[in-house]
Amino acid sequence: MMNHGTSTGRFNVLLAEDPQRADADWATPLGQLLKPQGFAPLVAESGREALELAEQHPVHAALVDLATPRETDKRPTGGTSSVESGGLWLLEVLHRLPDAPPIVVVNNQPLDAAAFQRYVTQALQLGAFSVVNFPIRIEALLNVIRRLIDRRYHGQWPQNVANN
Repeated sequence: MMNHGTSTGRFNVLLAEDPQRADADWATPLGQLLKPQGFAPLVAESGREALELAEQHPVHAALVDLATPRETDKRPTGGTSSVESGGLWLLEVLHRLPDAPPIVVVNNQPLDAAAFQRYVTQALQLGAFSVVNFPIRIEALLNVIRRLIDRRYHGQWPQNVANN
């Protein structure tokens, strides 16, 4: 498990990505950038690991890569893409939590326009706050996080952060 933060008195943001995609490594650098701003990044390399972190810490927001695998040591084979087996599954499970966090979906899959539209529609139906395409511009992602806090928490840290 790669928990790169603590949950005490901070805004916990779950960052789930596929660690096997070197070209898509965004969670750890983003987590390092967010720490000085009062965020506690909780980095997960699989859907299962993300759910374990969500059980251990309150999650105030989540950024989920569509390519996140369900399991750290199991990769899809054959005709099943990691999009189908991991990212949307994690989004659906997080959306069902009693205190479901707002979720930003990160798409780094090479999808044609029709497939991309299908996944965006699914993600929004599952409660995603926003969908961000890869390659990620950090400034754009920070603006999405800022909008998320403004909309979900009315521009303030969640009330329960100080009590965690």
